[in-house]
Amino acid sequence: MEQHTKEILENGEALGLEFEQAILKLNALAKSDDFNWSKSLEKVRTCPMVCGNQIAPNTHLEHCGNLLKPLCVKMRADMMQCQEWLEVLRPKVDNGDNTGTDVQTTLHDMAVVGESFAVAFFEFIISLAVDRANQIVLLGGRRRFPRLLPKTGPKWPKDREILEERVRNLDEDRFMNMISGVETMHYRYLKMHLFVSKNYEMITKPKSENIADMLM
Repeated sequence: MEQHTKEILENGEALGLEFEQAILKLNALAKSDDFNWSKSLEKVRTCPMVCGNQIAPNTHLEHCGNLLKPLCVKMRADMMQCQEWLEVLRPKVDNGDNTGTDVQTTLHDMAVVGESFAVAFFEFIISLAVDRANQIVLLGGRRRFPRLLPKTGPKWPKDREILEERVRNLDEDRFMNMISGVETMHYRYLKMHLFVSKNYEMITKPKSENIADMLM
């Protein structure tokens, strides 16, 4: 157990570099053409809805999602690692005295929020194709997708233009959410990195008289 505790501490010390790399990578991604609203909106809006007899995904959103999924996985792992690091650093509390641990608690709360966001954003990304397919099935009507569409619903080509615009609006909404997600991930990493940099001593040594208890 002592060896495992030391590994957690070492991994926690390395988080500074991990955060810096994530910040730079997400910043570059947010500024790239792939996530630029004005430069990529036309790609998002003009993706075909059907390819042959198959429902087609939005290729640009799919491309952006493939860029983001590994970053979400990495962010969740970083946030969990930060929480474990803080648990090891948390000093022994006697008689309800937790003086000096407020900074640790604040950072821990940031990590919990970051982990939850990474998981939720990942789930959002993998649901993109399904949400679009469901909307296109409604667009196609029973005549085109008889096995997929419920008995009730719009018929092809009735209300076609309205439904096509609905799919395009859905794609635009998802693209905006992706742009917002990249910026949020960048912000959460940056906020935590700056907080740790400014409060490192208080985080690693909140109560000097209890430092010996941290590895127990």
